[in-house]
Amino acid sequence: FFLDGKGTMSLFGVLIYVSGYLTLFIAALCMACGLYYLAELAEEHTSLAKKFIRHLIHFQLLAHVLLLTYERFPLTPVLCGLSAHASYYTMLRRFPFIEPLSLPSLLSVSFFIASNFTWFSTFRNDLNLLRRYEVISGPSVSAFFALMVWTTPIALFVSLTLNDAMLPGSGELHGAARPRTSLVTALISQIRSISASFLHRSTA
Repeated sequence: FFLDGKGTMSLFGVLIYVSGYLTLFIAALCMACGLYYLAELAEEHTSLAKKFIRHLIHFQLLAHVLLLTYERFPLTPVLCGLSAHASYYTMLRRFPFIEPLSLPSLLSVSFFIASNFTWFSTFRNDLNLLRRYEVISGPSVSAFFALMVWTTPIALFVSLTLNDAMLPGSGELHGAARPRTSLVTALISQIRSISASFLHRSTA
Protein backbone atom coordinates (compact mmCIF):
# COMPACT_ATOMS: atom_id res chain seq x y z
CA PHE A 1 0.00 0.00 0.00
CA PHE A 2 2.89 2.34 0.73
CA LEU A 3 4.75 1.73 -2.57
CA ASP A 4 4.62 4.02 -5.58
CA GLY A 5 4.66 3.00 -9.25
CA LYS A 6 8.41 2.38 -9.15
CA GLY A 7 8.20 0.00 -6.20
CA THR A 8 9.80 2.37 -3.70
CA MET A 9 8.44 3.58 -0.39
CA SER A 10 5.96 6.44 -0.89
CA LEU A 11 5.89 9.16 1.76
CA PHE A 12 2.63 10.44 0.30
CA GLY A 13 1.00 7.03 0.80
CA VAL A 14 2.18 6.87 4.41
CA LEU A 15 0.82 10.35 5.09
CA ILE A 16 -2.54 9.48 3.54
CA TYR A 17 -2.96 6.37 5.71
CA VAL A 18 -1.83 8.14 8.88
CA SER A 19 -4.22 10.99 8.13
CA GLY A 20 -7.06 8.57 7.45
CA TYR A 21 -6.66 6.70 10.74
CA LEU A 22 -6.26 9.99 12.61
CA THR A 23 -9.49 11.24 11.06
CA LEU A 24 -11.30 8.08 12.15
CA PHE A 25 -9.98 8.50 15.70
CA ILE A 26 -11.09 12.14 15.86
CA ALA A 27 -14.51 11.22 14.45
CA ALA A 28 -14.92 8.49 17.07
CA LEU A 29 -13.86 10.91 19.81
CA CYS A 30 -16.35 13.54 18.61
CA MET A 31 -19.10 10.92 18.49
CA ALA A 32 -18.33 9.83 22.06
CA CYS A 33 -18.46 13.45 23.24
CA GLY A 34 -21.77 13.95 21.44
CA LEU A 35 -23.28 10.83 22.98
CA TYR A 36 -22.11 11.90 26.42
CA TYR A 37 -23.71 15.33 25.98
CA LEU A 38 -26.99 13.78 24.78
CA ALA A 39 -26.94 11.40 27.76
CA GLU A 40 -26.60 14.35 30.13
CA LEU A 41 -29.55 16.09 28.44
CA ALA A 42 -31.66 12.94 28.65
CA GLU A 43 -30.91 12.62 32.39
CA GLU A 44 -32.11 16.19 32.99
CA HIS A 45 -35.17 16.01 30.71
CA THR A 46 -36.46 12.45 31.00
CA SER A 47 -40.08 13.14 30.06
CA LEU A 48 -39.06 15.18 27.02
CA ALA A 49 -36.66 12.45 25.88
CA LYS A 50 -39.38 9.83 26.22
CA LYS A 51 -41.83 11.93 24.21
CA PHE A 52 -39.22 12.52 21.48
CA ILE A 53 -38.41 8.80 21.20
CA ARG A 54 -42.12 7.90 21.08
CA HIS A 55 -42.79 10.33 18.23
CA LEU A 56 -39.63 9.13 16.47
CA ILE A 57 -40.84 5.53 16.61
CA HIS A 58 -44.28 6.59 15.29
CA PHE A 59 -42.62 8.34 12.36
CA GLN A 60 -40.41 5.35 11.55
CA LEU A 61 -43.29 2.88 11.76
CA LEU A 62 -45.26 5.03 9.32
CA ALA A 63 -42.22 5.35 7.05
CA HIS A 64 -41.83 1.56 6.95
CA VAL A 65 -45.46 1.12 5.98
CA LEU A 66 -45.10 3.70 3.21
CA LEU A 67 -41.93 2.03 1.94
CA LEU A 68 -43.88 -1.21 1.62
CA THR A 69 -47.14 0.12 0.16
CA TYR A 70 -46.02 3.16 -1.85
CA GLU A 71 -42.40 2.44 -2.78
CA ARG A 72 -42.91 -1.34 -3.11
CA PHE A 73 -39.88 -2.24 -1.02
CA PRO A 74 -39.27 -5.96 -0.25
CA LEU A 75 -41.46 -7.41 2.48
CA THR A 76 -38.80 -9.09 4.65
CA PRO A 77 -36.67 -6.05 5.63
CA VAL A 78 -39.77 -3.92 6.13
CA LEU A 79 -41.31 -6.51 8.49
CA CYS A 80 -38.02 -6.78 10.39
CA GLY A 81 -37.91 -3.00 10.70
CA LEU A 82 -41.50 -2.85 11.93
CA SER A 83 -40.84 -5.62 14.46
CA ALA A 84 -37.68 -3.89 15.67
CA HIS A 85 -39.42 -0.55 16.26
CA ALA A 86 -42.39 -2.27 17.88
CA SER A 87 -39.97 -3.91 20.32
CA TYR A 88 -38.31 -0.52 20.96
CA TYR A 89 -41.74 0.87 21.79
CA THR A 90 -42.28 -1.75 24.51
CA MET A 91 -39.13 -0.51 26.24
CA LEU A 92 -40.79 2.88 26.80
CA ARG A 93 -43.13 1.35 29.40
CA ARG A 94 -40.40 1.46 32.07
CA PHE A 95 -38.40 4.29 30.52
CA PRO A 96 -35.75 5.35 31.44
CA PHE A 97 -34.92 2.14 33.30
CA ILE A 98 -33.80 -1.07 31.63
CA GLU A 99 -33.17 -4.66 32.62
CA PRO A 100 -30.60 -6.05 30.15
CA LEU A 101 -31.85 -9.65 30.45
CA SER A 102 -35.57 -8.83 30.28
CA LEU A 103 -37.68 -10.05 27.37
CA PRO A 104 -38.19 -6.58 25.80
CA SER A 105 -34.44 -5.91 25.90
CA LEU A 106 -33.53 -9.26 24.37
CA LEU A 107 -36.19 -8.89 21.67
CA SER A 108 -35.00 -5.38 20.85
CA VAL A 109 -31.40 -6.52 20.43
CA SER A 110 -32.45 -9.52 18.34
CA PHE A 111 -34.68 -7.50 16.02
CA PHE A 112 -32.03 -4.76 15.75
CA ILE A 113 -29.50 -7.30 14.49
CA ALA A 114 -32.07 -8.87 12.15
CA SER A 115 -33.08 -5.46 10.78
CA ASN A 116 -29.46 -4.53 10.05
CA PHE A 117 -28.81 -7.85 8.35
CA THR A 118 -31.95 -7.87 6.19
CA TRP A 119 -31.61 -4.25 5.05
CA PHE A 120 -27.93 -4.72 4.25
CA SER A 121 -28.65 -7.91 2.31
CA THR A 122 -31.47 -6.20 0.43
CA PHE A 123 -29.36 -3.25 -0.71
CA ARG A 124 -26.43 -5.51 -1.59
CA ASN A 125 -28.42 -8.07 -3.61
CA ASP A 126 -31.11 -5.88 -5.19
CA LEU A 127 -29.08 -3.36 -7.19
CA ASN A 128 -32.12 -2.10 -9.09
CA LEU A 129 -33.65 -0.88 -5.83
CA LEU A 130 -31.33 2.13 -5.77
CA ARG A 131 -30.80 2.49 -9.50
CA ARG A 132 -34.41 3.50 -10.06
CA TYR A 133 -33.87 6.54 -7.81
CA GLU A 134 -30.62 7.53 -9.58
CA VAL A 135 -28.69 8.03 -6.34
CA ILE A 136 -25.17 7.11 -5.24
CA SER A 137 -25.43 3.79 -3.44
CA GLY A 138 -22.88 4.26 -0.63
CA PRO A 139 -24.01 7.61 0.82
CA SER A 140 -27.68 6.81 0.19
CA VAL A 141 -27.55 3.49 2.04
CA SER A 142 -25.61 5.09 4.91
CA ALA A 143 -28.18 7.87 5.19
CA PHE A 144 -31.04 5.34 5.16
CA PHE A 145 -29.43 3.25 7.90
CA ALA A 146 -28.72 6.34 10.00
CA LEU A 147 -32.35 7.47 9.96
CA MET A 148 -34.39 4.28 9.68
CA VAL A 149 -32.26 1.68 11.49
CA TRP A 150 -29.90 3.34 13.98
CA THR A 151 -31.59 6.54 15.22
CA THR A 152 -34.02 5.00 17.70
CA PRO A 153 -31.52 2.47 19.18
CA ILE A 154 -28.99 5.28 19.68
CA ALA A 155 -31.64 7.48 21.29
CA LEU A 156 -32.59 4.64 23.64
CA PHE A 157 -28.94 3.86 24.38
CA VAL A 158 -28.12 7.39 25.50
CA SER A 159 -31.36 7.74 27.49
CA LEU A 160 -31.85 4.45 29.30
CA THR A 161 -30.62 3.74 32.80
CA LEU A 162 -29.68 0.41 34.33
CA ASN A 163 -31.96 -0.65 37.17
CA ASP A 164 -28.83 -1.44 39.18
CA ALA A 165 -28.23 2.30 39.41
CA MET A 166 -31.33 2.62 41.57
CA LEU A 167 -31.63 -0.41 43.84
CA PRO A 168 -34.55 -0.87 46.29
CA GLY A 169 -34.06 1.51 49.16
CA SER A 170 -31.44 3.57 47.36
CA GLY A 171 -33.88 6.02 45.78
CA GLU A 172 -33.46 8.34 48.74
CA LEU A 173 -30.37 9.12 50.72
CA HIS A 174 -30.96 11.19 53.85
CA GLY A 175 -34.11 12.62 52.29
CA ALA A 176 -32.45 13.52 48.97
CA ALA A 177 -33.02 11.71 45.69
CA ARG A 178 -30.07 9.79 44.36
CA PRO A 179 -29.08 10.96 40.88
CA ARG A 180 -29.55 8.55 37.98
CA THR A 181 -26.73 7.44 35.72
CA SER A 182 -27.40 6.62 32.09
CA LEU A 183 -25.75 3.76 30.23
CA VAL A 184 -23.47 6.10 28.29
CA THR A 185 -22.45 8.07 31.39
CA ALA A 186 -21.74 4.87 33.33
CA LEU A 187 -19.75 3.41 30.44
CA ILE A 188 -17.62 6.54 29.95
CA SER A 189 -17.07 6.84 33.71
CA GLN A 190 -15.90 3.23 33.81
CA ILE A 191 -13.49 3.83 30.91
CA ARG A 192 -12.12 6.95 32.62
CA SER A 193 -11.66 5.01 35.86
CA ILE A 194 -9.78 2.20 34.10
CA SER A 195 -7.62 4.71 32.21
CA ALA A 196 -6.80 6.62 35.39
CA SER A 197 -5.89 3.38 37.17
CA PHE A 198 -3.67 2.31 34.28
CA LEU A 199 -1.88 5.67 34.15
CA HIS A 200 -1.39 5.65 37.92
CA ARG A 201 0.25 2.21 37.80
CA SER A 202 2.38 3.23 34.79
CA THR A 203 3.74 6.31 36.58
CA ALA A 204 4.19 4.60 39.95
